[in-house]
Amino acid sequence: MGLLRAIDSLTEKADRRMRRTAFYQPEISASREVIGEDPGRTREEIDQDLAELGLPSVMENGKAFVKSLPVLVPLVVGLAALSSIRRFFVRRQQ
Repeated sequence: MGLLRAIDSLTEKADRRMRRTAFYQPEISASREVIGEDPGRTREEIDQDLAELGLPSVMENGKAFVKSLPVLVPLVVGLAALSSIRRFFVRRQQ
């Protein structure tokens, strides 16, 4: 059980670290929701809606994503590995 607790602890730490990146800031997350509402809208229409709501533009969302990639990619890979290791040990205990 100690190993599973350690894996869960590492997973929680990685999740917290991901949430601190620019891509997960509240205004960027709210902006992504508006962007995803209607895929048929043009970029200009989306940017206008975002500006009216006081949210970051499509370009600012892209910049936040790119800025976050160096942190997000290793974390996502690490989380996938932890998940696989956890499943392996849970199966072995059954």
